[in-house]
Amino acid sequence: MQESDRDNIERLLEKLKKSDSQTYLLFEKIIFWMFFHFAGHGEVYNAAYFKDFFSKTQPGDCVISFNYDLLLEWALRDSGIEYTYNWSDNQKVRILKPHGAINFITNLDEESEVRVKHADGNVSKHKARQVFTRLSEYFRGNIGRGVWDIFNNKLGISHFYWDQFNIKGKQSFLILPELNKKDALEQTDCQFLRLTWEHIPDVLAPLQEMWVIGYNFSEGDKKAIDTIGPYLKDEARRVYVIDPEPKSTFLQELCAQHHVKHFAMTFQKYITSGNST
Repeated sequence: MQESDRDNIERLLEKLKKSDSQTYLLFEKIIFWMFFHFAGHGEVYNAAYFKDFFSKTQPGDCVISFNYDLLLEWALRDSGIEYTYNWSDNQKVRILKPHGAINFITNLDEESEVRVKHADGNVSKHKARQVFTRLSEYFRGNIGRGVWDIFNNKLGISHFYWDQFNIKGKQSFLILPELNKKDALEQTDCQFLRLTWEHIPDVLAPLQEMWVIGYNFSEGDKKAIDTIGPYLKDEARRVYVIDPEPKSTFLQELCAQHHVKHFAMTFQKYITSGNST
């Protein structure tokens, strides 16, 4: 494993999946444990500034995130804000994750047993289908049934962790690989992500205000540049960029346009500076 692989989850997952399926499955379980044990108890989720910003979102707003983590979901949930992965639902805050997320799971055996350890220490047993949510449920069943959201559980537990995954089969994260994203999107398992990409223009077209927070739009992100870039460069919109030092050509050119306000600071510093009020 090269040094650079350790800092790139896309590259690492792609290599492990191709070369060693057992290591890949073990790596997945470690990530499950980290996010649903620690984050469920608030030991990792400690980003008050993140919550402060996103608690101001309104129904109909849309957040496009290329991150795999659940900080955004936690921030909205802890703020009492309903969200959905359905790009057409204007009654809630919409989250679009075109690169996937660690709570999007494919090939889940819905009859497998899940033990849930509750805050009081009691453990209850359930079938996976009784606990997890199909992504198709956000769309009333019309986008296929192959992907599950294992963060939005049906038990009404806001802070929790799954004590044990007794999940059989070939389940895996729905995360696009670092390379060959275009080819991956053509696979059946990636139908949801393919549809997400296709509907980004529909979501962005009516927006009058857009924010870019911590996303560089590097030369390797051609699909993001081609899909989102024209809306950011549209001078009829108000665009805000929070980035201490834009490195990509696209972002540098964007920040130079007169309809764009650039905050040359980290997201955390932006929140604490009082600019967000």
